[in-house]
Parts: sequence; C-alpha cells; structure tokens
Amino acid sequence: MNEKAKTLNYDPTQKEVWIWKKISFDAAHRLPLYEGACSRVHGHTYFVELGVLCTIDPSSGMGVDLKEVGEFLDINVHALLDHQMVNERLPSDLQSTAEQIGLYILGVAIRYFQTTIRVRVYETPDSWVELEDDATY
Repeated sequence: MNEKAKTLNYDPTQKEVWIWKKISFDAAHRLPLYEGACSRVHGHTYFVELGVLCTIDPSSGMGVDLKEVGEFLDINVHALLDHQMVNERLPSDLQSTAEQIGLYILGVAIRYFQTTIRVRVYETPDSWVELEDDATY
C-alpha cells in the first residue's frame, strides 16, 4: 500500500473526527539490550489500534472507509508480524519494543493517510504505548 488513501476526507472548515480500527496479532520477540526476562525469546498477543483524523464528507457521511483502514492494518501490520519473530521483521534501525513497533506503524500510516495519526500498541491487555504524529502535507 504505497499509494495515498483513497477515501480520506479532510476539510479544515468541518468538525474533526477520529476513525479507529483495532487488530491483533501473535508474535515472538526478544529485547537483547534489556537485562531481565524479556531478553529471552517470548511471545505476546499484541493489539494495535490505529486512529485516523478526518472530517465527515456530507455526501457519503464518512470520513475514511473503515474497510480501507482495516486493509491498511492487514497489509502493513498483520501480514508483516503475525506469527513472526518481530526482531527479524522490523527495519534494522528499530528494536522490537512496543514503542518501536508503534513508531514503525505511525510512520507508514502517516505516509499513507497523510493526516494526523494515533497508534496504540498493546503488549498485554493492561500495558500499552500510544503515539501521535501530525502529518504536514
């Protein structure tokens, strides 16, 4: 998914709305620079929430098609990381922490949707990181 989002609506004169989509994937990782149990290979069921800032198009009633957000996550997160060793799948300059997984997703999503993006990466049901960035296009 290298092209720009097809259905994103953003009109600065309209009220802003966040569109969210959530997925999960199972993966292993290890934190070789961390001292403790997480330095050994172990796994998680991760949850990722992706928020896309947009405005509602009066003709369609939608800001961005949830199907498109889901397809983005399927291609750029699930297909890349599900049942994989995260350390081997992320770009080499990133560690396999939830923070770095979030930075990867954030960067790809900003290039695709070209708007403000929020990403939450849950490593456990009660532990997550949240990142936000404002695309300036």
